[in-house]
Amino acid sequence: MPNYRRPDNRNLFQFDIHTIEPILSDANSLLTQNANEMIELLLSIDLDQTEITEIKKLISEARYIVKQLADYRSIDGRTFKNGKDKVDNFYKSYEKRIKSGLDRINEYLNNLVNDNNYDLEDEPEQQEDPINIDPEVARNFELDWEIESINTNVLDYNELKPYLSSYYVKLALNKHLKEFGPNQIEGVTYRRKVRWKKDLNENAN
Repeated sequence: MPNYRRPDNRNLFQFDIHTIEPILSDANSLLTQNANEMIELLLSIDLDQTEITEIKKLISEARYIVKQLADYRSIDGRTFKNGKDKVDNFYKSYEKRIKSGLDRINEYLNNLVNDNNYDLEDEPEQQEDPINIDPEVARNFELDWEIESINTNVLDYNELKPYLSSYYVKLALNKHLKEFGPNQIEGVTYRRKVRWKKDLNENAN
């Protein structure tokens, strides 16, 4: 294989990363001061002794600060993001085309080993045995199994229970909740939650 190591193999784009935070702090002194004050208030306020209208106002002010922080984060990071995108696009333009060619070859090989494969329903004991497969393919490549298609009408979901993470179960439950409402499925506990109105961060004065 060729040696693609570049002269001294250095980073082509030198930049003193330690100057970034001081520049940001200086440019956003008032915003960060108010953000720190808001953080302290949010973590210390006695909610039991505060009127709901005051809590709503506090949420509005806090979300306004968050929006300002997010906006400037996007603006100030754009130069670095654009630079990273340029670097990524340069290398990925080659990576993707090579991968496309490899995918073409891989699909050819997959078709080759499946064209002569046993019917798995008739020969379940042969699943790990590459009989009837091109010997050159079997000799030069590892053979494995993958899911080709799913028939949800006959699929036994009970077989999958040990492998379903709580994350994906909750995704399905949330979709069910959105369509059918709460308290419809045994084994699930529901509770109400407060949803912030979209206009809370628009009038924060």
